[in-house]
Amino acid sequence: MTIEIPRTLYTELADSPRQRSGFHTVCYSTGRLSPDEVDRIEAHIHWPESLGLEEKWVFFPLEREQGEPLHGLLHFRALPEARDRFGRGGVFLCQGFFLPRKLWQDASLEHLIALLSEHLFPDREALRQSPMIRLDHGDIAPVKWDGGHLARITEARQPPPPSPETIALAALLFDAVRDDGGNHKIRLHAPPGDVLRAVGDALAWLPPSSRGRISLDPAYDGASIALGPFLAAGYTRQRPHGRAVDLESGTGGLPPLQTLAARAYGNWLDFCTRTSQTVPADDLEHGARLADFIGGAEQSPTGRVSPEFSEANAGLIGTRFREEASRRFDETLATRLHDHLPPSTQLLLLIRDFPMTDLAEPLERAIVEERIYPRPDRSRLPAAILAGETAGLRFLARLWHEGAVESLEELPPGHDRHRWLRYLAGGPWRHEPWMQKLIRDNREAFEAADIPVADPSTAASPVSRLSASLQRWWRNFTGRSDN
Repeated sequence: MTIEIPRTLYTELADSPRQRSGFHTVCYSTGRLSPDEVDRIEAHIHWPESLGLEEKWVFFPLEREQGEPLHGLLHFRALPEARDRFGRGGVFLCQGFFLPRKLWQDASLEHLIALLSEHLFPDREALRQSPMIRLDHGDIAPVKWDGGHLARITEARQPPPPSPETIALAALLFDAVRDDGGNHKIRLHAPPGDVLRAVGDALAWLPPSSRGRISLDPAYDGASIALGPFLAAGYTRQRPHGRAVDLESGTGGLPPLQTLAARAYGNWLDFCTRTSQTVPADDLEHGARLADFIGGAEQSPTGRVSPEFSEANAGLIGTRFREEASRRFDETLATRLHDHLPPSTQLLLLIRDFPMTDLAEPLERAIVEERIYPRPDRSRLPAAILAGETAGLRFLARLWHEGAVESLEELPPGHDRHRWLRYLAGGPWRHEPWMQKLIRDNREAFEAADIPVADPSTAASPVSRLSASLQRWWRNFTGRSDN
């Protein structure tokens, strides 16, 4: 398999085939890039001459009207000996490479830069002499990579364990790509090489879908990140406007994140690192889908629910679970159900949209064990519960709506009869005639369930109980005793 990588060359050239003065794109892979795409590429070019840089790498996505999307990498090189047509210094050479999005998503940034560096021109004279360039036509041939090159790029799929700073930056980048308003851009205060390495490390811990949307200029001094095309920008002297993460004084830990999805994703990576859990590269996309779902995405993720993800986000999952359960049942039932289920089960039920086939048993257990009974503002079971197909829920529905259990044979079948007896004995119907009769007829069964039962033969009548109480009060009042 061979792929072709279109290229661009941007510099100041007196004999430019474009017949333009000043800095501009002097040649590009015509037929593979359009003039409109070249114009959009030029919008990403910023060279802060005052920093005295020797070189820098920049990358960004390039959407296209036709063909698959690309991801561009621009290499800037200072040409200190070169002069423009007026004899001035400050000349630089910017060389662009535009990879298929899928290759960018699967590759290691470090490996990409190493391979692309083999195709860089050292100066303007070298590009004039290159057989790859037809300068009179303003055309440069694309770079061709075969299977061997591709294997070198993607060979390191599993990155080393991330540092706390790497996780924090990955979560911030995850947050930024989900912000349609452009309010979550990131500013990093560090030398360009450190910024590039930091973002490269963080890219390895982002899902491919997010990597394809990341853009960075590690030396954006003097520019406006608010108006510019980059999600992340580094600086050393002149701070661009935007959100800041200072790599020189980072203290670790997750920074404030604007979206629930980013908080969930960052929590997961942070938890796995602190507990020495491995996060396979192939799991990153699934983790992102789970995080987006917690953040409110309409599309439900498929596949398994990671117990590590659920444990790391128990609080976020629980809040979402109670909100959704309250809409279907009521707040008390939702809270009790939440208390009876682990976070992984809660998340699975959210994903499946609360199927009663899965909910019936935990609902029954929550109602019975938490002693949830009818009350004036909740005299009937919620309609959603009435759809339950378990014997326990059918029994509860009849008990709540009709009352009157005449025989223990009516209890749901199974080995947990004591649980049902305790539920019956603690309910609002405990003084109803039918309940008193049920207890009298089944005294041994209730006692076996640790439910105190008065002996009918010795039980005092209401009148005798009142008389005894009055006698005790009189003795205390007069100080008399029966002796």
